Amino acid sequence: MIDKAAGGAKGWQPNIQPGAPLAPRIEALIDGLPSQFKLWTPENSGEHKLAIECFPAEAIWAAKRMNYIHAKSICSDFRILMERIVETVFLADVVQRHRRSINTMGKIGSLVKINSADCNLVDEMMTKYSCYEHSQSSEAPVDVPDPDEIEKDIDRMVSWHSEFSKRV
Repeated sequence: MIDKAAGGAKGWQPNIQPGAPLAPRIEALIDGLPSQFKLWTPENSGEHKLAIECFPAEAIWAAKRMNYIHAKSICSDFRILMERIVETVFLADVVQRHRRSINTMGKIGSLVKINSADCNLVDEMMTKYSCYEHSQSSEAPVDVPDPDEIEKDIDRMVSWHSEFSKRV
């Protein structure tokens, strides 16, 4: 119905990955909901209250189709994702917020993979998207990027992560 109201999908379909593991934040969200909420699965599809995992492609689709209602939320989630990239990818899970221990065994050698281009990209994305995660001045509001720009930034990070993960 949303595509029809927006003039059709023009052949674009979100890339939903059935069976992909849930992100920890989604598992925590589901665990914190009242018991009448169920995670969408084919078996649960008839339930009255469903929670649906949102993959990046679906989030971009929603932003494009729903007049940017969700764009600020996507930007905020992307900023949080950038923080997690610093913790789990850059720092190889050696150090994490809200964790008392420092885990170096078999991990510290991964830190040498980081180069200045990696740092520049992460700094650029953290700076660009931090304003959506933190309070804004009502006198100088920040416009939400166009969904195509958000999609381009997400694609850049996915490509970067793939390349970074292959480094020795």
